[in-house]
Amino acid sequence: MKEWFDLFHPVKGISAPVRVFTLLTRGKIPILWLPEDRQMADATLRLYPPQTLLARALIRLLRACLWMGIRIPFQTTSIPIDENTAIAGFLKSLAPDSPSVPPFGVLSGNIKTVGRRYSLLLFDAAGKPAVVVKLGVSEKARQLIRAEQEFFFPKGPAFPGLPDTLAIYDGQDASAIAYRYVEGSSPIPQQSGEIAAVLNSWIYDSEPVPIAHLPIWARLQVLNQENPGLNSVFKILQNNPIKPVLFHGDFAPWNIRVIPSPLEPKWVVLDWERGVRQGLPGWDWFHYFVQYNTLVRHASPQTTLSDIEALWEEPGFLAYAKKTGIQGMLKELTFLYLLYLLRFHSPRDKTRQARHLLQAFKERYFSDVVLSQRKLKISVVTPSYKQLPWLKLCVASIADQEGVAVEHIIQDAQTGPDLEAWIRTHAKSQLYVEADTGMYDAINRGFARASGDIVCWLNSDEQYLEGTLAKVTRFFETHPDIDVLFGDAILVDNKGDLLSYRRTVAPKLHHIQASHLNVLSCATFVRHSVLDRGYLLNTRWKTIADAVWVADLLEAGVRMAVINEPLSVFTITDANLGQSSIASSEAKLWREETSSKASSYWLRPYFVLQHRFTKLFHGAYWPRSIAIKIYTLASPKKRVCQEARHLGFFWPRA
Repeated sequence: MKEWFDLFHPVKGISAPVRVFTLLTRGKIPILWLPEDRQMADATLRLYPPQTLLARALIRLLRACLWMGIRIPFQTTSIPIDENTAIAGFLKSLAPDSPSVPPFGVLSGNIKTVGRRYSLLLFDAAGKPAVVVKLGVSEKARQLIRAEQEFFFPKGPAFPGLPDTLAIYDGQDASAIAYRYVEGSSPIPQQSGEIAAVLNSWIYDSEPVPIAHLPIWARLQVLNQENPGLNSVFKILQNNPIKPVLFHGDFAPWNIRVIPSPLEPKWVVLDWERGVRQGLPGWDWFHYFVQYNTLVRHASPQTTLSDIEALWEEPGFLAYAKKTGIQGMLKELTFLYLLYLLRFHSPRDKTRQARHLLQAFKERYFSDVVLSQRKLKISVVTPSYKQLPWLKLCVASIADQEGVAVEHIIQDAQTGPDLEAWIRTHAKSQLYVEADTGMYDAINRGFARASGDIVCWLNSDEQYLEGTLAKVTRFFETHPDIDVLFGDAILVDNKGDLLSYRRTVAPKLHHIQASHLNVLSCATFVRHSVLDRGYLLNTRWKTIADAVWVADLLEAGVRMAVINEPLSVFTITDANLGQSSIASSEAKLWREETSSKASSYWLRPYFVLQHRFTKLFHGAYWPRSIAIKIYTLASPKKRVCQEARHLGFFWPRA
């Protein structure tokens, strides 16, 4: 996964000056890079907008340590900064008086958010914070940055409470937007009364227009198309005249800075990547309370619903509603807001709570409306190179999956005309033929083309069992808080005879580092949003990239689950890379580089033994009687039944 510091790396063989940062982490993932200078480190800490009492106390403690000169016992890292890179040139342009890249600290965006961005705080010659650069590296992050660029440039809306934008950058490696630094902190609950002043200042001083004439209406129509039961709600709203407002899209305490003032505090609202110049009144107000209740207070849906109803009765909100013309449609607008939130915004890792809130609101006010269950689409990527006989079985096992929308992408490394002719004649799969640097590069290329909500990869010598993809999509539909799913797999030989049943237990980071990855990729499924956050396979590794990938996901706190049902078939052939000597040498090198406690000679047996006890507890070592239907080289067009009594768990020896 590409990080901000990769943009500054010098060309191989060229040295560059190094800057030292102190790392503050969450779940082993860095979220703050503090510069060595004490004053600059303190200013970088203030970029982080703590919302809970505990977080505020921790930030105060760290700041106190800095000012008292107490050494913070956190990990440090040295990062080379090449002055000749494109991003370095952009940063230098923001500090014309500096001969080099100005000093800076870095705040990472939420690691669980799709399209995570970084905020680089640049300091002037006096060591004072001067400019904040929002930086996007992954494709999704760059899309969000570009949306913010388009919102402000070439000429942004002229309303109070907006930041002072300075410049934009859109290079081959990243996208960025620069703002003048805003000194201040996030509003506390006692300051929520100031919301009225901000949102009233964002009302257009123009004649009311029908809601259906607003640009955002086209996006709302998507909701109506997906949910025909909303027709009655849309009919009530579409011709109602309202006054348009500037719509932020993520109006929440952590995106606001309150500038202290002896007369009246000034609010400046940041992060406009979801901004709409002419939006619906009330939505930003609803969003403020829903997001704060869900992500900070962890309030129940009933509590949040009561807060929304109380908001409808507040004098300040009622005056705003009357001024914008929405006073007679508050229930309908709130209902559409909740639907919009889930469909287009996806509130980070609290999707389940938002769904429960929507359900509670619907039951109270729109019980007669029938909402359609949006069906998830699944994309299967198959890397291919000169394995056409096996590929035919793999393709067949995907083509006969029922009850699910499936997209099959075959990423072939120029096998030849026979494979291309067979695919185009006999399969509905999408074939892409291009050179790659190995299997994992091919999979990443397929991931980039995948349009499904759920993504997985199935190698040419692997198959899905009947009904697998329907089971997987049902699981993800009923567990919106889970991002990665693992299942059981069955090992077979070249003839399709059953060799072993591999019951899966949840992977543990230290066991992967100490021994091996215990889940098989053919029974691994991931939400596309995880890939959008930049978690792709590291193509540096030729045989263990899947293990490194799962380890990265575990370190990032990605939520995982296991279903103990057989989902796929793994064929033991002479070409299995995971059983090669290259895999052993790569695993050894990775252990040395991670320098984790799992690498310790004395601790490794403990983690292996712990894993085996977990497998024993979950019944992984019990023999099973199995009957499955699979494709074989002798029967490539029709599944045949393969049975075994007392099938064991051992991995076949080479």
